[in-house]
Amino acid sequence: MEINELLVAEMSKKKKTIHPLKPRTCQVLEDEAHARASASRSMTYVKCDACGGRIEAWNDEETSVCLDCGEEWQRVKG
Repeated sequence: MEINELLVAEMSKKKKTIHPLKPRTCQVLEDEAHARASASRSMTYVKCDACGGRIEAWNDEETSVCLDCGEEWQRVKG
C-alpha cells in the first residue's frame, strides 16, 4: 500500500475520511482569502418593477431574483 492509501484506511477507521489528492489548508489562509474576495463584492437593493419588492443586486452578478415575488431581474448594461 502507498502512504496515501494507508492514511485513508487509518482515517476511515476513526470515522474521519480525508481525500488523498486534496490536502488540508490552513484555516487562517482560507479566512484571509475569503475576506479579500468579500471586500471586492458589494450589494445594493433595487426596486422590483413587477411588485415593488426588494432585489439584492450584487456588483459582480448580472441577474438576480426578487425576494418578494421571485421575478427575475437583469442588470441594465450602460
